[in-house]
Amino acid sequence: MKETRIKVILGVLLMLYLIKDTSTTLQTAPGELAKKLAELAINGLGTSEMQGYYDKLTFKSLDLDGNSILNDLATRFANKLQTKVTIARKIKDAVEVSYAKSATVTSRTECCKADTRWLKYDSRFRTKVNLDEMCVIISGAASSNPKQLQDNVLQTMKQNIENNPTLTWQYFGSEEGLYTNYPMIRDSSSCSSYDPRYRPWYVEAASPQPKDVILVVDYSGSMGGSRLPIAKEAAKTVLDTLNPRDRVAFLAFESGVRRVKVTSGDAKDEKCFESSLAKASPVNIDILKKFLDGEYASGGTMYAIAFNAAFDILDKYYKEKNTTRRPVILFMTDGAPNDDPGTILNTVKTRNQGLSTKADILTFGMGGGISPAGVDLLQSLAEQTLDGGARFEVSLTTALRDVSRHLLAVARSARKLVQVGRYTPVTDVSNLRNRMATYYSAFSRKEDDKPIFSVPYVDTLGLGLLTSITFPCYHQGKFIGVAGTDVVMSELLADVTYFNQGQASYAFVADSSGRTMMHPLLPKPSDPYQAPFFLDIRDLEPEGNFSDIIFSGIKSQTPGSLFLTSSRFLARGGSIYDGVTTKAIPSMYYWKPIPNTNFTLGIVVKKDVKNYITDAVKKPEDKAIVKFGPQAFKNPYEYLGNEETDKTVAEYVKYFDGGTSEKFKESIRNTVYVTQMAETIWGKSNTGLSQYVVWRYISAQSNIDKLALSKPYVDAAGAGLVITAAQTIFKVRENQHATADDVIAVMGADFPLPYFKKILGDTYPLCKSSSYTCFVMDRSGFLIYHDTFMTSSITARDLNLAHVTDKEKLVAQDMIQRGLLERKHCRNMASIKTVNFYDVRVTTGVDYTATYLSCSANYNIFPISGSNAFLGLVRKTGSCYSNGALCSCSSDKERTCSYISPDCQCPCSSTLDFNYCDSEYPPSNVSICAVPAEALLTSEEKQACVPRDLQKCYDPKCSEKTTEGACEGVVGCSWCVRDGDGASLSNPFCSPIDECFAGTKGAKSPGAGEGNYCKSTSDGNKSSGSSGLSGGAIAGIIIAVIIVLIAIIVGVVLYKKIHKKKPSARPKPADASSAPPIQPAVDFKPGVAPPTVNANAPYPPYNQQAAPPYPAYNPQYLPPGEYNPGYQ
Repeated sequence: MKETRIKVILGVLLMLYLIKDTSTTLQTAPGELAKKLAELAINGLGTSEMQGYYDKLTFKSLDLDGNSILNDLATRFANKLQTKVTIARKIKDAVEVSYAKSATVTSRTECCKADTRWLKYDSRFRTKVNLDEMCVIISGAASSNPKQLQDNVLQTMKQNIENNPTLTWQYFGSEEGLYTNYPMIRDSSSCSSYDPRYRPWYVEAASPQPKDVILVVDYSGSMGGSRLPIAKEAAKTVLDTLNPRDRVAFLAFESGVRRVKVTSGDAKDEKCFESSLAKASPVNIDILKKFLDGEYASGGTMYAIAFNAAFDILDKYYKEKNTTRRPVILFMTDGAPNDDPGTILNTVKTRNQGLSTKADILTFGMGGGISPAGVDLLQSLAEQTLDGGARFEVSLTTALRDVSRHLLAVARSARKLVQVGRYTPVTDVSNLRNRMATYYSAFSRKEDDKPIFSVPYVDTLGLGLLTSITFPCYHQGKFIGVAGTDVVMSELLADVTYFNQGQASYAFVADSSGRTMMHPLLPKPSDPYQAPFFLDIRDLEPEGNFSDIIFSGIKSQTPGSLFLTSSRFLARGGSIYDGVTTKAIPSMYYWKPIPNTNFTLGIVVKKDVKNYITDAVKKPEDKAIVKFGPQAFKNPYEYLGNEETDKTVAEYVKYFDGGTSEKFKESIRNTVYVTQMAETIWGKSNTGLSQYVVWRYISAQSNIDKLALSKPYVDAAGAGLVITAAQTIFKVRENQHATADDVIAVMGADFPLPYFKKILGDTYPLCKSSSYTCFVMDRSGFLIYHDTFMTSSITARDLNLAHVTDKEKLVAQDMIQRGLLERKHCRNMASIKTVNFYDVRVTTGVDYTATYLSCSANYNIFPISGSNAFLGLVRKTGSCYSNGALCSCSSDKERTCSYISPDCQCPCSSTLDFNYCDSEYPPSNVSICAVPAEALLTSEEKQACVPRDLQKCYDPKCSEKTTEGACEGVVGCSWCVRDGDGASLSNPFCSPIDECFAGTKGAKSPGAGEGNYCKSTSDGNKSSGSSGLSGGAIAGIIIAVIIVLIAIIVGVVLYKKIHKKKPSARPKPADASSAPPIQPAVDFKPGVAPPTVNANAPYPPYNQQAAPPYPAYNPQYLPPGEYNPGYQ
């Protein structure tokens, strides 16, 4: 009994000692951890030695002439555009010559029936093509035997591509419903599913003037059965023909009028659709479609009330206003009205006279049940005549309201200014879609011979964002179709996108309406089936003087320059929920219109910024693996768009061996020479860290002032879960370097997550205790490490979503209440969302107790000196964690904020104030969410990165490590202590991570072994070396010199996660009687494969990011043009 008492007393004393000294121990732990991380930076990365090497270099300072730079960029932009315009004009001329010929044309091969034996892969199109032929698609709604093109068009198109190697698709869409495409491809869609006449690029060329369309559709009881679904599909097809330059409204009528009501989604309760014209943006088109789909047939047929509602909307925009826009009312019904025809005609006459008879009226009679009197009424409404055929007249006074005084004589001779519409009987209701969707032909007139630049859309074959340059074609004065070519925006804007003159510089392009074509804050569409979101340049440049002065210049197309202290919104990580850092930077703005277009190009440079290039540097003896970004080249798109061959690689080698090159910028060779010093530093490293390092690399340039740790992520090469650590190298400075110094490069290394656990456990033994939970978080509250990460059930998604508000809810709740975890917001302009993120506000160590009901938990949080991280330790008590779940976390894809616990919830999104109809954001002081950088590879590129022909470079020899200390944290190894059922193993052992993870036999680390060269093998195909990843290993140490500006903010570095997106399935082709399953601004020209992400599409300058370095690239195993390994 006495012995038992002594044990109890000793146990109590020990517990009191631990409680008393926990805070003291923690206070020393962050310092020890900081030392460990500093050791990693110095010995693992070699930052001190590399910084010392840079400090000894001599740099030349170059002053920047903003106007000269702008003029050079504008000239390149204009020349590219003019070349494409000339090509489109040649196609138009050839088509019109073809129509003038009387010779019979042999029917050309349909694209869906193209013989694949004659197709060859071409990187320009990202698919297989036949450059000797063109093919056709005949719509199911096409005219009988539509006219096909003569060989002169084929010869013109072939000549175009021979003279312009970067040219992509050339085509002609006819008014008869036939689409001709060059080069020939094999279209996997239904042979008759594509009709060019319904596409925005076609309609925009056929009637280029912006249109205001009001759809008035009969929803009366007689429309029941099959008629209303057909009418709905016809209405949706009309909506699909519109582009964001147009405006639209929808009215359903019966005995009364049903106006658009938004009852769900982010635009819920938005009232503007009821009585206003809405810009035909993709989001608004979706809202209108959803409403018209949800309505049903009932009631009578009252025409007058429907027309009054339509004119009520038009009055807001046209009454006593001078405008060049074209308003049109599309009126569809299946029967005679219940109200008086005379009243209806007088209503239309009076209301249209109030608009100076600006509105066109197109009427459609559906079915054969309309009486002769009903037909006469519909025809009179379209032609705007009274009984007896008298035309509506406009008084001279009314006419003069919209004309200038010098047009007085013209106005006097034009008393009848009424617009004449058209009545279209549709006896076969299945033809309604085609008849209504071609409404624009009533406005097609042969006017100025100017090219039409379409609203950008995403190519289904992976070419990225495209714009069409088109011309309307005529034969004997009659509109016959649209001819044109596509321009890849990454080619057109390459010089602008990769513009980099000093840090904090960028460029933008906007049209005269303010629509942004390119800007670092403009998201790049990554899904070919997702319509791009169009933003006004003023939304992305919120400073008042920008709107007052610069936007006025953009709108009037006049050049200028202006000093302006402007905000830079910088992403803090690889996810938008990492948040944004806002910096005010004194800047010079320069802008200039592009001749013969409505585009304006602008550049923004930090005031008094200079560029620095090194003097001549001695060529290194060894040649490491080098990857180049587009900015390394004088012509970025030539590098991105052209296929890399053995010849081009040989040219690279020759240049870096001292030869000349017309491809590279002047300073690139010295930059490569300098950064290759890292190989020497890493190669002589004998600190024992090598066995814990997956990759090491150096990149020029970046912006990190501390040792930054990333969130864990899946290594693309198969090394399992890894963390990146990186630090900045600054330009030479006599004294100690500061964060305001110019950044030259960033050095980084990846190491396994278990190694980080090992560091924590060795530095702070309490982290090994089951009574405590250890975690490390970044400044946004996302977890770099948590005990739950080392469980066999962890997934990559769990890691991506791991936040202190999710894993440590009680602690997070208390930190928020104490102001240690501050909730912030930014505006995600593309998704119309407010993003809620966090900022950790801990500057010195804290020791608090969090309570909830009867539960409590003691926690300590300390900043880790010299890094972006914070160390946390929580002493677990009872059932607090199951009962104290105060913070709510959304599980949906959008991470929608919850109203259950608004004060504490995981990073999430909520609605954002937005005027949907005008597509405008109200003024706001809230920061704009920056676009996170992503490294995206296609499935083909991922496969190409596997060096099938090379031996495995490094075998960690897990089976030879007999202790946990020798095994855990080593690249590719895991210490196994239990079987799959949780039973302890009698003989623990060291195992490859694709066979054991988190101590559990049979478990697999997420991502382990996905690269063929990182898997455990038994075929003897291994390196004979027993040392770690040394400088002599083929892939163990790799230098990836990526000559791009990668803007990575304090707290996040080289977030190299590969998003393994599966290609979405191609939508099922629609038949002739159903609406095309597409978004308005996404043009589906015929394709042959599911969509892929364009890895080479440009990122905005502030969001450039390095893709992970892969070992030993071999050009012969790369698909043509897919990824450029550069200089080996």
